[in-house]
Amino acid sequence: FFSVNPLTMSGGQNGIPATMGDEIKDLLVQESAFSKELSEVLAKIKVVREARDKVLNDPKSKMNKQLDQVEEKIVAALAKKSELYDEMNSLKYAGQRGAGDEQASIAENLSIMKLKRVPLRDQKEHLNDEIRKLSKQSTEDKLRADRIRMKLPVVDGAQGDVVTITEMNKIMKKLDAKIAKVDGNPAQVTLFEHLKGEKKGHEKSRPHLEEYWNLVEAIFDAKTKETEKKKELDQVTKELQSIEDCMSGLQEKQRPLQDSKEQNKEREERKEKSDQIWAEIQEVTKSIDKLRKEKQTTRDSIKIGDTKGDDLKDLTGQRDGLFDQLKALRAKIPTKTISYNKTFHSDLIGPKGSTIHGLQDEFGVVMNVNFDQAEIQIKGCEEDIGVCAEAVQTLLKNVEDSKCSASMKFDAAVSRDLIGPGGSQITKMQEASGARIDIDSKNATITITGTQAAVDLAKQIVQEFLSSTTRITMTFKPNMGDVVVGRGGKTVKKVQEESGVKNINIKKETGTIEIMGSKDAVEAAKKMYEELIQSFSSGGLEMKVPGDMVGMIVGKGGENIMKLQDDTGCVVTVERTGGKGKGKGSKGGMAVVNIKGSAKGTNAARAIIEEMVSANAAETEKVPFDPNLRMFLIRPPKDDPGGICPLEKVKRESGCFRVEAIRGENFVQVTGKKEALQKGVAMLKEVLEGNVKDSVKIDFPPVLFGAIGVRVDGNDSVMDSIRKEFGCEACSADKTSSTITVVADPEVAAKAADKIRDMIASMKDDIETLTVPNERVMPVIIGAGGQNINRLRSDTGVEISLDRDTMTAVLYGPADGREQAIEQLTKIFNDFQD
Repeated sequence: FFSVNPLTMSGGQNGIPATMGDEIKDLLVQESAFSKELSEVLAKIKVVREARDKVLNDPKSKMNKQLDQVEEKIVAALAKKSELYDEMNSLKYAGQRGAGDEQASIAENLSIMKLKRVPLRDQKEHLNDEIRKLSKQSTEDKLRADRIRMKLPVVDGAQGDVVTITEMNKIMKKLDAKIAKVDGNPAQVTLFEHLKGEKKGHEKSRPHLEEYWNLVEAIFDAKTKETEKKKELDQVTKELQSIEDCMSGLQEKQRPLQDSKEQNKEREERKEKSDQIWAEIQEVTKSIDKLRKEKQTTRDSIKIGDTKGDDLKDLTGQRDGLFDQLKALRAKIPTKTISYNKTFHSDLIGPKGSTIHGLQDEFGVVMNVNFDQAEIQIKGCEEDIGVCAEAVQTLLKNVEDSKCSASMKFDAAVSRDLIGPGGSQITKMQEASGARIDIDSKNATITITGTQAAVDLAKQIVQEFLSSTTRITMTFKPNMGDVVVGRGGKTVKKVQEESGVKNINIKKETGTIEIMGSKDAVEAAKKMYEELIQSFSSGGLEMKVPGDMVGMIVGKGGENIMKLQDDTGCVVTVERTGGKGKGKGSKGGMAVVNIKGSAKGTNAARAIIEEMVSANAAETEKVPFDPNLRMFLIRPPKDDPGGICPLEKVKRESGCFRVEAIRGENFVQVTGKKEALQKGVAMLKEVLEGNVKDSVKIDFPPVLFGAIGVRVDGNDSVMDSIRKEFGCEACSADKTSSTITVVADPEVAAKAADKIRDMIASMKDDIETLTVPNERVMPVIIGAGGQNINRLRSDTGVEISLDRDTMTAVLYGPADGREQAIEQLTKIFNDFQD
C-alpha cells in the first residue's frame, strides 16, 4: 500500500482529523504503531533468513557427516606421517653405520668451507665495484675544480681591502694544502695568484671559491673512502685465500680415502630415497593443516546455523503475534474499499497529494491508496466513510468525463511560434479554452485533452492561429550560407526585428530560407533578403587600402572587422593584392577590402573604412645603426632585466605603429603617423648617439672552447661570467673561427679583453700537443659518430681537438688526465702502425 499515514496528515492532533471520534482515533494510532513494529520485524526476518541461507546451503546432517569425514582423513594422515618418519630414521641409521669413517668427516668439512667461500667472493666483487666508482668520481671532480679555477679574476696587484685579501689568502693556502695532500705532490700554481685584484674581483670570486672548496672536500673524502675500501679488500682477499688453501689440503687427504664404487652407489641411493621420503612428509603435513582448517570451518558453520535458526524462530513467532493483533484491531475499525481506473491515479492524488489530503481533512477520515490493486481504503466512523465515499465516486466520474481528447496535424516549422517565448502562446490558449494542449514538434502533432466543450474551443483557437500565418520559401547559393545567417545569427535577428516576422528558418545544406509570419511582415523580410542576395551575387564593392592599415581595419582578434559587419549587416573580407598575404598579416604594399551586403549597408561600411584609413595614414623611415649595437637595441637594459628594450620604449613613447631592427640589415624601420614618426626617429637617433660601442676579437686555441664557451651543469660559462662581471653587451666564443668577440664601451671592452688574454695565457700551461702519424689514423681516433673520441674525453676528463692541417692532437686538462689520454692515443698509433 501507498499509505497516507494518519500520523503524518495535516491538521488535527497527531495528524488525525479533529472531527474524528476519540475511539476511532485510538484504534488508528494503535494500528499505525502495530504496522510500524510489524514492518521492522519483517525486515529483520529477511536479514536473518538471508544470512542463514548463505551459511547453510546444505542440511545440518550433511555438515555433521562432512565433519566426521574430515576427522577420519586427519587420523589417516597422521598415521601416514608417523610411518614415513620411521622409514627415514631407519635409512639414516644405515647411513651412519656405512659412513662412520674419516672420509665422511672430510666431506662435511669441505661442504662447510664451500659455504663460507660464497659470501666472501660476493663481498670482494662488491668492493672492487665501489673502488672503481670512487676513482671515477674523484677524477670528474678534479676536472670540474680545474674549470672553476679558470673563472677566478687575474688583474694587477692592487692591495684592495686588507681583511678580504687576508681571508682569501688563508682559504687558498688551505685549498692548496688539500690539493697537495690529494695529488701526492705540491700544487704547481697556487690559487692565490688568480685572486690578485680589487675588492670587486674578490667578491665576485666568492661563489667560485665556495664551489671549488666543496669539490676539493669531495675529492679528499672520495680518496679517503677509496683507501678504506682497498684495506677492506685486502682483508677479504686474505680470508678467501686462507679458505682456498684449507680446501686444497682437505682434498689432498680425501684422495686416498675414496670409497669403492659400490659404497658410493649405496650412499647415493640412501640419500635419494631419504629426500623423497622427506618431500612426502612435507606434503602430508600440508594436507593435515588444510584438513584441520576445514574441520574448524565446518564446526563454525554448524554453530552459526544453529544460532541463525534460533533467531529466525523467535522472529517468526513475534511476527505471527503481531499479525494476529493487527487483524483483531482492524476488525474494530470501520473500513470501505473503492476500486477505480488505474489511469486516474494522478487526478485522484492531486499535485503533491493535495486532492486526497483535502478529502481527508474535509470528511475526517483516513485514506490509504493501493496503486497495484487500484483500490482506495477509507477508515473512520460509518457516517463519515459514507459521505467521503460519495465524494470520491463523484470525483472519479468527473475525471472520467474530462478525459475527452482530440489530435491535429500542423506544420512543424511553426512549432516555435505556436509555443511562444517561454511557452507564453500555448499557455494563453490553454487558459482561454480550459483544455490541456500538448505539442509534439517531432511528429508535427497537437493533442488536446479536457471536457468536450473545452476540447472543441481549443481546436478552434489553434486553427485560427495557424490560418493567420503566411509562409514563403526563398533560395540562395550554397556559398552564401554565412551571409544570410550572419555571425552568431545576427543577420537573421536583424531581419526579424526590422520586419516583424515570427520565424526565419535557414537550411544551408539545401540553400533555402523559410519565412513565416503575417503577410506584410513576410513581404518586408523577403525584400531585405533579396537585396542582400543580389549584392552578394554581383560581387559587392571593392576598395583598396594601404597594406599597413590592414591590422587596424581587422583589429585585435578580428574585433574591428566583426563589429563593422555587425553594425552594417555586410560581409567584409580583406586580402593583399597579388595574393602574397591576407588579413591582419599583410604589411606594406596595398590590400583589397571586399564588401558584400545591401546597398545601404555597403555604403555605410565603405564610409567607416575610409574614415579609419584617413585618420590613421602612416609613413615609414629607415634609420641606420652600428652593427655592434644590435643586441643593445633589442635586449632589455642590464640594470632592469625584466624591462623593455630601447626599440620598444621608443615605439611606446612616440606612438609609432612599428619600430623594428630588420634582420640581416643594419637599419631600424620606423612606421607611424607623421608627427609620431618624427618624434620616434629623433628619439632613436638620440639613443644611438649616446651609446657608441667597440668590438674586440681575441683568438684562442680550439681545444679551449669547451672550457671557456660551454655551460657545465646549467651554470654560466666563462664567457657568461666575464660578460656579467664587466657589463659587456656581448661576450661569446665562436667554435668555427676560434675567436672571442667582446662588444662594450671602449674602456670596458679593453679591460675585458685583457682579462681574457691573461686567462688564455694561464690555461696554455695545461695544453699538450701530440703529433698524429698519418691521415688514416684520424678516423680511428674519432670513431663512428665520434664515439671513440667522446669516450676518451669522458674517461680522462681531457678536452681533445684534432687538426687535420697540422696533423696534431691538442689536449687540455689536468696532468694525470693528459697522461692517460696520451697513453691511449699512443696505443692507437702503435696498433694502427702494426
